[in-house]
Amino acid sequence: MTACFKKSSLHYLLLTLAILLNNASAGFKIGKCADPEVVTNFSLNEYLGQWYEVSRDEYTIFELWAKCVTAKYTLNDDNGNVLVRNNSYYRLTGWVGVNGEATLADPSSGEANLEVAFGGNVPSGDNINYQVIDTDYEKYAIVYGGSEIVWGLACVETVWVLSRTPMLSDEDIDNVKSVIKEKLPKYDYEGLAVFTKQGDDCPYDNQPE
Repeated sequence: MTACFKKSSLHYLLLTLAILLNNASAGFKIGKCADPEVVTNFSLNEYLGQWYEVSRDEYTIFELWAKCVTAKYTLNDDNGNVLVRNNSYYRLTGWVGVNGEATLADPSSGEANLEVAFGGNVPSGDNINYQVIDTDYEKYAIVYGGSEIVWGLACVETVWVLSRTPMLSDEDIDNVKSVIKEKLPKYDYEGLAVFTKQGDDCPYDNQPE
């Protein structure tokens, strides 16, 4: 009786959670994360440098109310990894930033699958959480991040669009939307994307390194 009750309770819990996730407004979905086609023959050196965030998922919690968001990638000469510096500007606090490190999951494959770690942790490459699904290195990049939750029964997905300049042209944004629709057909970019405030109001010259 007890075992049957526990089993039924677990099934009820999982069913309830599945319903909640399926009806959430964020990038949640039932089932495993996507396995998108990523950039091949990826040139890490060309990807390094300064990027500006064009858009992010509406419910990217750690970026709520953030504007002027930038990401700077530089080579770590000590181990060949990439040093990551993310900066965000808030009206009340000014600049807030975080340091991280990234590494290619399999450098020999030429595929743009990376692991990014923060908090002083060094990425091993075993936990892919940063996948470049398209970039021309000079204007834009599209990044997918997927994290499986609930024992792999559901996934939290985020798509970031980055630009070498604070603004992307309408033509480039239309191209980005087409790529996301092709490579992530189940991701509702139009419904989930929030465009980051960038431009003349952002004190880029004063952001921390």
